[in-house]
Amino acid sequence: MGTMSNSTTSSAEADRHAQAVLHLAKRAILWHTAAMTADSSEVQSNLDELSTALARTKDVDLVREFLQSLLTPSEVDEVAKRWALVKDLAAGIPQREIASRHGLSLCKITRGSRELQKENSAFRRLLVVAGYRLPDRIVMKRGPRAKVLPCFPGGGGGGFPASPSQPPVIREILSLGRH
Repeated sequence: MGTMSNSTTSSAEADRHAQAVLHLAKRAILWHTAAMTADSSEVQSNLDELSTALARTKDVDLVREFLQSLLTPSEVDEVAKRWALVKDLAAGIPQREIASRHGLSLCKITRGSRELQKENSAFRRLLVVAGYRLPDRIVMKRGPRAKVLPCFPGGGGGGFPASPSQPPVIREILSLGRH
């Protein structure tokens, strides 16, 4: 009987611990998303100031050096890939070929495509500033079907799929990104 009580106690203790971890994870996610919203006036103010400073400089080396200092190497790589995808889309290269070339998901490419198709798109205007000639109408091509990475690990809902065999607390943590 004593063994049953100890296993029940340790199981209840483990469940309380898991619930505490879940609570902390939720609070951390809520804090992070609240602190990092693009709609906050502080973010907008800093973005405006940075944009103005970058627009005023004529020193390409300074801008490159600044971006490489500001961003991590993987962020620099990601920004460079996104610029390459915008140029490739404008050149009429099929989306699946772009995905293959740059190792990007079709979701990122589709987002770029949608932005590029907007009438007064910042993508289109910046391509012109960079010296690219654009056709009046950009036709987006998907290309032949190929196996590509989904937008999010595990599919379109966001986050990894929760498996019924996982403990409830793990399923709840994994499903946080879906709501």
